[in-house]
Amino acid sequence: EYEIIELDPNPGYECLICNKTLSSLPNLRRHNKIHTGEKPHECIICNKRFLYPKNLKSHLKIHTKECSDMSTDIAEKALKCTQCDKTFLYIGDLNAHHKEHTHTCTYCDKPFAQIGNLRKHLRTHAGVKPYICNICNKAFPQSQNLKYHYKMHTGEKSYKCNACDKAFVHPTALKVHLRTHTGEKPYECTVCERAFAKSVNLKSHMRTHTGEKPYECTVCGVRF
Repeated sequence: EYEIIELDPNPGYECLICNKTLSSLPNLRRHNKIHTGEKPHECIICNKRFLYPKNLKSHLKIHTKECSDMSTDIAEKALKCTQCDKTFLYIGDLNAHHKEHTHTCTYCDKPFAQIGNLRKHLRTHAGVKPYICNICNKAFPQSQNLKYHYKMHTGEKSYKCNACDKAFVHPTALKVHLRTHTGEKPYECTVCERAFAKSVNLKSHMRTHTGEKPYECTVCGVRF
């Protein structure tokens, strides 16, 4: 005797935070942004941010009506590349275009779309830290670093996890924390395909393959 078992043809992907089921992995990833508060699509006119490109497109029509002295084509294509003045309707297209103007750090090969961001990054290699905390005198290479540092003094934790109510000072910390709920491990070893939730864990793991031992004991010289 045999038992016939019907398999669900559309198993879907379930969000571990709210249990909503999505039809595909990309849809689940987009859905997760609702919990992280991430809004990657920004209006270049008023800086309002949106979760989905279709919402940005609808929003841009507000500016189109306001700009009666501009043609519809110019008003809607308000996303302009700051380096070549080429315009785009969607932030995703603009971000893809920015890669054509990529500026690479000569120290660590990290790429940047804007030359200004590369200059700020170079301060981390040069040791230049012009932004100083007036409470503890700790210095930082970028103003944004100082902004988040101040929150350590005030105790402010603006970024809260909707799954467990844990709060964080920095949005990146929340994004990494959410992986403990979703199980996401985006950093994969190219040698053995083992995956990690944090890039720092992948970096440490890679040393098991390369044999690199960057830390040296100042007393006996043994490296770790």
